[in-house]
Amino acid sequence: MIGNPSSLNRICHVVFGAWLVGAFLVMSICAWYLLKGRFTTFARTSMTVAACFAAFTTVLQSISADSTARGVVRTQPIKLASMEGVYETHDYTPMTLFGYVDTKNQTVHGPQIPALLSFLCFHNFKQPVQGLLSMPSDEFLAARNPGLSPEELAKIRPNYWPVVGAVFQTYHLMICIGSAVFGLSFLALTLLWRGWLFKTENPLIRFLLWIYVFAVIAPQICMQAGWFTAEMGRQPWIVYNMLKTSDGLSRAVQANQVVFSIILFALIYILLFVTFIYLLNSKIQHGPDDDEGHHTKAIGASSDASEIAEDLFSRKGRASHQE
Repeated sequence: MIGNPSSLNRICHVVFGAWLVGAFLVMSICAWYLLKGRFTTFARTSMTVAACFAAFTTVLQSISADSTARGVVRTQPIKLASMEGVYETHDYTPMTLFGYVDTKNQTVHGPQIPALLSFLCFHNFKQPVQGLLSMPSDEFLAARNPGLSPEELAKIRPNYWPVVGAVFQTYHLMICIGSAVFGLSFLALTLLWRGWLFKTENPLIRFLLWIYVFAVIAPQICMQAGWFTAEMGRQPWIVYNMLKTSDGLSRAVQANQVVFSIILFALIYILLFVTFIYLLNSKIQHGPDDDEGHHTKAIGASSDASEIAEDLFSRKGRASHQE
């Protein structure tokens, strides 16, 4: 597994994604404190660190994404074609920004940027991205389905593709939300640099802070969509081009056992999730034990002591005067 050419790229991609999840969690909590006027010193400091870290990580994630995608081009071209809905092989392959795949007519609908996919895959605008209609090759199919004519091989070719529409949507969901995360990270960094991020009296800044409060879910969705793309995109293979998922099933395990295991795991993870949310909310509402609270208490204690001392001195003065 360590020697797999995609391992290092995948590890880096997941780690950078986890960093973004952490950075946006901190930004969400700090935005909430700033909006509520609580723990403002702590929130400003933590927001500054998180915004800088998020912007830095998005750059690393972009580099990692480029390397990962070009790895998929080399080792899993069918997955790449499914991710982009590419059926025909031709020069200057465009990239679809968003849309949907018409699997019946084998076309993709949506706004496209000409030649962008060719450039991203090969750093060459003209070089074509291989389309699904030419994969797997006739030689590959004939070796596994001997005696079939080229027309019959063409009919069974889609059996060696993943669910193209689902892979296309999850991949583009990842790209769209990832782009939003990138934009929000650098927007926070820019506002921080200009000295505007903490001006909570400004309605636009308050609106933006509310966006950061809820943007905590964005990296999570991005990571899950990426995993769906990776795992659904390699179907129907467990071992790519060698062992099919349908051939790797255990004959000793019954369907009801699998369903029971899935239900049990789902219940356990729901319980863990609810517990996590409860504890996290409790921690956020409690807030940090920072110097602000201690400073306020110290001021209050000092004021009380001064009042007591002043009262004692006044009483002593009155007593001396009476004497």
